[in-house]
Amino acid sequence: KAYILGVQSMLKAPMPALLRAVDGGKQLVSAEEAQFTNFVDDLGELMSKLRPLLTSQGLLDMPCAIDIATRSLVSFLKERCTDYVGDHWVPCVGLGEASAFQKDMLWKNAFTQMQSSLYKVWEVSQGCEEEVACAIADPRGEDCPLVYVSSMFEALTGYDREFSMGRNCRFLQPNEAWFNATFNRNECRQMKEFCAEPQPKGARLVSLLVNERKDGYPFLNLLVMEHIEVGTPTGPPSSGTRSPALARPSPWCQRAEPRPYIFGVQTALHSGLASCSLVEVLAADSEGLKHLARLRQILHNRERTLAFQSLQTFARECLSDWLSGVP
Repeated sequence: KAYILGVQSMLKAPMPALLRAVDGGKQLVSAEEAQFTNFVDDLGELMSKLRPLLTSQGLLDMPCAIDIATRSLVSFLKERCTDYVGDHWVPCVGLGEASAFQKDMLWKNAFTQMQSSLYKVWEVSQGCEEEVACAIADPRGEDCPLVYVSSMFEALTGYDREFSMGRNCRFLQPNEAWFNATFNRNECRQMKEFCAEPQPKGARLVSLLVNERKDGYPFLNLLVMEHIEVGTPTGPPSSGTRSPALARPSPWCQRAEPRPYIFGVQTALHSGLASCSLVEVLAADSEGLKHLARLRQILHNRERTLAFQSLQTFARECLSDWLSGVP
């Protein structure tokens, strides 16, 4: 008697955010419906092209067929959807958290907490805080999405608010996975643990990352992250839902039922480096990696001095110490 034998395998490829939204019951607007329809049609075309090749592999070489299907699907996703930046999977899955953060004006409470630190660390005067490149992430949201970015964050990275909000900040890492692993493996591990594990309020992490702007230009990103707690407002909101700057909040903006967030400020160190020094660091050879490791060690050794000096002064002194040992 004839039977049909079926063998199936789960591909190690992520589910596109658009398909996940539909599967979760989201009602699509007209623009999203068109995008969804085009995506499904393109995916069907890909499968039509792949089917003869996969069929030729047969059951005798399933591992090869799985590998072909996975690589083809990932390549398709990188080209056809915005969930990838280079080799990094950064789907926009946190728009709900970002919208709530903006709607409830939680950025005002966040900046109330951080004002003293910002004024000290960044040497900024009141009313000029939007000169600070900063971002806020929600560690309880899926993939720790960004829920706020400043104008200077946009200028520093080249990524605007519309793209950044609701995504993990991985999109700043070098697009090629091997390059990112070479330069940032330990720093990324420490950041992941800092964001994923429960931390007491005020816990701080200083990192030096090799990042890339949207245009692909690399820069050394000195990042200071701190755990904060922010509650929902208890009174009527003021007009507007988007923070124009680090403006002082209204008296009604009190904290209730505090929720954890991560506040990050950053600056590019390349402005303090000679171009030849930056090239040496990014050469990805043994000497360049040694130079970068020594700079990171200097930063970590001096980290406690951030309690007494601005980040700009901290960076200048660390760079001066580091450059004295660069041939």
